Amino acid sequence: MKVNQRPLDQTGASQLARSQGTSGTTAGGERSGASQRAEADQVQVSQFSSQLLAIARANPPGRAAYVDQLAAAVRTGQYNPDSLQTSRSIVAEAAGNVS
Repeated sequence: MKVNQRPLDQTGASQLARSQGTSGTTAGGERSGASQRAEADQVQVSQFSSQLLAIARANPPGRAAYVDQLAAAVRTGQYNPDSLQTSRSIVAEAAGNVS
């Protein structure tokens, strides 16, 4: 998540003052026109998180169970990956030969 913090300049300060000025009610207790409109929060999602979501949706249903099984094997010390095959896969992926 990216947070932009800018110092308040004159424009920002005046906007802040207007938005916080009064409670948005008139003397009769009615809400003013500006405060009658629904205030909406804004969210900016980074491209990376969008890619993560796409990857998560693309995984087959049994993938989570398989990952849980691998995690359990790692915790108990029963996971013994083939280092030669791992290194070959790393080199193949770096060379663009992903199978």
